[in-house]
Amino acid sequence: MVRRITSSIWRYKWLVALAILLGGAVGFLASRHFVQPQYVAKSRLWVELPSREAATQGPIQTGQILSPAAWIDLLSANAVLDPVVHDLRLHVRTESRTDSAALASLQVEEELSPGDYRFQVDPAGNAFTLSTAGGDVVQQGRQGEVVGRGLGFSWVPDSGVFSPGREIEFALRRPHDVSSWIASQIRSTSPVRGGNFILLEITGDNPVWLAAVLNGVANQFVEVAADLKRAQSEELTRLLEEQLQVAAQNLRAAEGSLQGFRVSTATAPTDRVIAAPPGLDATTGPAYSGFFGMQMQRDQLRQDREAIQRALSRSAGGELSVAALEVVPAVRASSELTRALGELTAKRAELRAMQNQFTDEYVPVQRLAQEVAVLEQQVIPRLASGVVNELRVREREAEGRLQVAAGEMREIPARSIEEGRLERDVSISSQLFTTLQQRFETARLAAISTVPDIRVLDPAQVPSWPVNGAERSRLFLMILGLSIGLAVGVPVLLDRVDPRLRYPEQVSGDMGLAILGAVPHVGGAGETGKRVKRDPTTDAVEAFREIRLNVAHAYGTAGPLLTTITSPGVGDGKSFVSCNLALAFADLGHRTLLIDGDIRRGQVHHLLGAVRMPGLTDYLSGTASTEEIVQPTAYASLDMIAGGTRMQAGPELLGSAAMASLIRDLKSRYSVILIDSPPLGAGVDPFILSTLTGHTMLVLRNGRTDREFARTKLEMLDRLPIRLLGAVLNDVPASSSYRSYGYLPGYEAENEVEAGDEPMQLERV
Repeated sequence: MVRRITSSIWRYKWLVALAILLGGAVGFLASRHFVQPQYVAKSRLWVELPSREAATQGPIQTGQILSPAAWIDLLSANAVLDPVVHDLRLHVRTESRTDSAALASLQVEEELSPGDYRFQVDPAGNAFTLSTAGGDVVQQGRQGEVVGRGLGFSWVPDSGVFSPGREIEFALRRPHDVSSWIASQIRSTSPVRGGNFILLEITGDNPVWLAAVLNGVANQFVEVAADLKRAQSEELTRLLEEQLQVAAQNLRAAEGSLQGFRVSTATAPTDRVIAAPPGLDATTGPAYSGFFGMQMQRDQLRQDREAIQRALSRSAGGELSVAALEVVPAVRASSELTRALGELTAKRAELRAMQNQFTDEYVPVQRLAQEVAVLEQQVIPRLASGVVNELRVREREAEGRLQVAAGEMREIPARSIEEGRLERDVSISSQLFTTLQQRFETARLAAISTVPDIRVLDPAQVPSWPVNGAERSRLFLMILGLSIGLAVGVPVLLDRVDPRLRYPEQVSGDMGLAILGAVPHVGGAGETGKRVKRDPTTDAVEAFREIRLNVAHAYGTAGPLLTTITSPGVGDGKSFVSCNLALAFADLGHRTLLIDGDIRRGQVHHLLGAVRMPGLTDYLSGTASTEEIVQPTAYASLDMIAGGTRMQAGPELLGSAAMASLIRDLKSRYSVILIDSPPLGAGVDPFILSTLTGHTMLVLRNGRTDREFARTKLEMLDRLPIRLLGAVLNDVPASSSYRSYGYLPGYEAENEVEAGDEPMQLERV
């Protein structure tokens, strides 16, 4: 199958080459016509993203004004795109740069009527007509008037525009619509996590226009970002200034409240700790010290009072104990009672001394005892009672003061808490004021030196190569591949429907014929009147040697070899095969006779250098003898009988008894008799001759023989008593289909040629 496809492609190689070239040309033109070149302009922007430190500044920050995703949304804002549209005049389209320069002063308004317009100057060059693309006149005027009044645009053409007969065609679009269209055409990628870059791309067929638009958008984008950053910094500065003023007022109010509270509580007890000198521990606060001191004083007064009362109560039943009174601090504080106790002690000592010397009846002893008794029973108890009363009064006073101090002590925590709150207010207000003051100074400095968060890193360059080159290449390759497929498929299809003989399998398989041999193509052969030249070194000579062997083997050994050589149609090369096969038998030493049985238009005599008359028909009609019609040739052992005189009754003569008698006579003279008959489609002649010889050999020409026609004629041969020896394939190419019928180079049978000897060359009929 592969060999057959390859052979069919090679056979139609010029058609295949033409189809491929035509497909390549069509693909090239189609890729240029149907796929317009598309260019991509690219620009890269750098975005300053907030750092982690900036994220901890507080609720009011001076860092990034937009999130990374919001930058992409800003690209489609009218604040970015509308100035670009106006600067590049993208809303005004013309066909030439001259017209664009003429329309440079055209300005559009909010109520623009978009559409296509034609501006025409009259032949005089003084008036103009403005019309739509459909030919509707919308305005007429003279030089100096405003063009577009009532249509949403204004244009005062220069005097140079008013050339007689000049026409300017232009299209107007709403700037907002153009901005929306540009926003839809620009592709942008937001910064990835941790990235700082935005890539802008725009695709179109005008590379210069693309680069200009993208650079305009990028620059305007940066300018708008700078304006936003500047406005943010100014607003933040103003806000911080207001907050700083409020913080200053709050700080002054907190300080005033703390100062007033301390003034109002300056005389009140406090729990502040008294600072101690270095090296000593801090003492307790004065309020607590005074309270506990009064409490101790009250307790001491009570103890002194109770001690004096106990001492007096003991003296009621016995001797007054001076020692019990002397240890009481209050008694020591009373000078009268102390002198009385001292006097009592002295008198008791004097009394004991006198009692040791005198008796109780002694008057001085009695007088002294009476004085001691007065002191013990009257003076000292009276003085002690006075001290007790005084202590009781003082105790009550101390208790009152202690109650007052306790009340004041209970008020100390509330005052301390209030003072602490006021101190905290002052501290917080002071810290907030300090923080706001620092941030205000930072924001004011940032407002002075504002740097936008985004800048153009790589401006757009005019693209040189289209990005859809691969698409154009794909279209070209697709059409080229289709043409190659057609170039391959059409030859295969033509090969399938080709009625002519192309492959040896069609002979051995479809027709059921044995292939006796294949004759290769011999250039320059077959021209009428040319003699056969021989060259033993050619493949054709080897082919006829093989055919000679196969024919002799197929015929067998029963008598001389007698067979008819025919073909299905004209031009199959049967005469060429007949002559050269006869030469092959003659070269082997067989006495060979070649009969030109094609009495209608035989040409064998030309090939062998003989004459046509007298010939076979002359003998059969009785006008010539056998010796007259048999002609020797230039080749040893080879004779021939030409066709003879052309006669209308020729076919009947071939079937006559004279023809059978001639064959019987010739069989006794020659060992090989070959009859070249007319084609099978020429009439009944080949069938008569084949029946006469009993054997036939079919010549089929590659690329010429009609297989269906040959199959039909073979069916007719099958009905006759004819043995078909096989088929000879003529004019086979040196292709893969017939490669097995070729011969190895370098193994030619050669003679040593002497000077003057010229080898014979085979020429094809």
